[in-house]
Amino acid sequence: LAYQLSHIDFNGGEYVEFADLADGVLTITTSQRAIRLRVASSQIQPVLFNQGDARWDWARDMLNGIDEQPIVLELRDNCIRIIVTY
Repeated sequence: LAYQLSHIDFNGGEYVEFADLADGVLTITTSQRAIRLRVASSQIQPVLFNQGDARWDWARDMLNGIDEQPIVLELRDNCIRIIVTY
């Protein structure tokens, strides 16, 4: 996820429009691209997350600061919660 987010030019005006989680695939759509990642999902229902004010650039910076390991990503109410599992 950190690798994919690092390709988004947040400082150059690119932004995340929305994220969608369905059938174990997280799709993050930006103003210039779509990123698709297969994930283990514990969601009971499909999630469509409106990204109007969410700060994916902060999520990218946080993920780049930790060693690669499983994380729990919670998306709700324009909030990105990252839980690192050890």
